[in-house]
Amino acid sequence: MRVYIWCDGAAMPNGGPAGAGYVVVGGVHLLGSEALGDATNNIAEYMAVRNALRAAADAGATSAHVRMDSPVVFGHLSGASRARAEHLIKLKEEVEAQVARYPGRVTFARIPRERNGVADELVHARRWLSLPIHARLFRCEAQATPTGEHPRQRLIIDTLNRRA
Repeated sequence: MRVYIWCDGAAMPNGGPAGAGYVVVGGVHLLGSEALGDATNNIAEYMAVRNALRAAADAGATSAHVRMDSPVVFGHLSGASRARAEHLIKLKEEVEAQVARYPGRVTFARIPRERNGVADELVHARRWLSLPIHARLFRCEAQATPTGEHPRQRLIIDTLNRRA
């Protein structure tokens, strides 16, 4: 079963509260996000890719096309550049371990941030959960187009802001 994955990670400010999120569509529809505490943007991006690949493999995916908006992480995973920091090398190895679980091909593509909307919204919604003012009650509906080739995503976020 081939799946399409959109993933994103963010920290605001960089090195501050971070989150990782992903959307998987294809033979399965999965949605996930995680508050990471304080981390960098690159750590958050790697965590999003790793978590998405793990969830899709656990659901039975055999091949995947992963889309992300991080030029750094995409460069490392595609082989265009090399991870030098020890913690990023370790995260890259964790992603490669997840890729090895797929009997088919796993490809990576870099997309503009504006085309990564659902994953981006999940990251920010999850990151807010660790802050005094946060968003809650979100759900995602993922549907395939009539041809089934290019999944369409729609995220509906209902926010309830409150002070902790």
